[in-house]
Amino acid sequence: MNRFFLLIVLAVFALNPAPAQTATQFPASIADFDALPPCDFDAPGGLMVGAVVYNWETGDGCTQNLDTVFQIASVPKVFVSGAYHQAVAQNIVSPAQTVRYDENYHMGGRDDCLTFRDIGRDVTLRELDNIMITCSDNAATWMMMDVLGWYTVSAYIANLGIEDISPVVPYVEVDRLKLIALDSEWADVPPAMASRYWRGRDAEGLGEYLRPIPRYTREDIRRANQAYFNGYDYNRATPRAIAQYMAQLREDYRQPINAVRWDTANGVLGNMLNTQRQYSTQAFPGSVLVGAKNGYDSGVVAELNFTVSDIANYNRQPETIAVIFTQHPALQMARGAINDYLIDLSPQISAVLFGEANAAQMVTDWTINTARFGTPNQIDDCWYPYRDSNFAAGMVADFELCIGRISQDVVFENETDVALGLVLRGMGFLDTRLTFIYTAPDGTTRSYQTRAPAQNDAGFNWYHPVDGRGTWTLDIFVNLRLAYSGTFEVR
Repeated sequence: MNRFFLLIVLAVFALNPAPAQTATQFPASIADFDALPPCDFDAPGGLMVGAVVYNWETGDGCTQNLDTVFQIASVPKVFVSGAYHQAVAQNIVSPAQTVRYDENYHMGGRDDCLTFRDIGRDVTLRELDNIMITCSDNAATWMMMDVLGWYTVSAYIANLGIEDISPVVPYVEVDRLKLIALDSEWADVPPAMASRYWRGRDAEGLGEYLRPIPRYTREDIRRANQAYFNGYDYNRATPRAIAQYMAQLREDYRQPINAVRWDTANGVLGNMLNTQRQYSTQAFPGSVLVGAKNGYDSGVVAELNFTVSDIANYNRQPETIAVIFTQHPALQMARGAINDYLIDLSPQISAVLFGEANAAQMVTDWTINTARFGTPNQIDDCWYPYRDSNFAAGMVADFELCIGRISQDVVFENETDVALGLVLRGMGFLDTRLTFIYTAPDGTTRSYQTRAPAQNDAGFNWYHPVDGRGTWTLDIFVNLRLAYSGTFEVR
């Protein structure tokens, strides 16, 4: 855990017709996905898997269920981001423009970035776009679509000229439709209030609309999810369609027809590169930076990934893509089980994209000045004064001195968190990317990536859960170059 950083109804289109535009024809020469061999990814328990795995540099790749339509949950937020960046490039909206986050947008999700503490705050469109992708914040997506106009997002998708992308709606509408499937009276409940009940069983204010307030069973929730998936055609796409979109962004970034197209691609791809590594990319090498957008719902996990191996001059041109969609027909496979499947699948995906990658060679890099393993309490005792100083530059030395006193002879307990205290120096206030590759005693890997603060010197406090006895290895890549390798023992 990085402690530093913390339906669309037809009436909508009728009332807000999209401006007429000429559809952009997808250039078929970008990639011939039909020519790729099958991936042959096995899946447990009836799980359906769709995939496009492709390397533009080598031409290697594979596909699976290429033209099967999947529920892809939050992955279509990339289209909302695309519509936003296009509107910015056309001077229709400004990144500094704000919208008020109030109770009418508060959805109450457990993992939301916009929480009740933010109610009343004016949020810039730049921030909405950021957390819509990096945090997959549903309220941010809703607010952005309201500012742009839902019809604008639909027009953006239509003008891509790509088939098999369904209408995109914010998840507040998905929540509402699921509840309406259980009781039509939910149609009269304010959308945000309905979402708060669906996501957190928050019943405040519901008595004004529903009497008695319902108490739904797990079977009721499963039935509502199934009714939504069977009855509505929102937030769906084929693996081919999403791969074509990524190919089009790549082409617009590499050889843009005009500045608007380049600005749009640059904005979407750049934001995706600020996300965390997804489950299907855990085995990717540290020498690549992963851009991603994921999505999940009941029995559904979808991951869209691309990689770059050169980030000089803020390069964002995709070199590979891994579009991995999963869906359980009966919606009865838990998200954790699907995530575990994707982790297990990751080495196969990596082998298709990167082959048998050679071991990374250590480079001389003085950015990592100090690295110490410790228990969470040990590192936290050093971390909190630095954090409470608002990460003052003058406190980096104190943090470094403190973690330097922690003995490295300790053996850590299994099924606990091992903390890492890290000090970076001489970053020159430049964009610095860090990738952490943990290798377990059985050879499996877990990987993370993050962005260092735009400072010269900074400290980090990073947790990783260990689940195996023996010697663990941590490799740290700074700007995609191996700069540190260390080990610790777990008993």
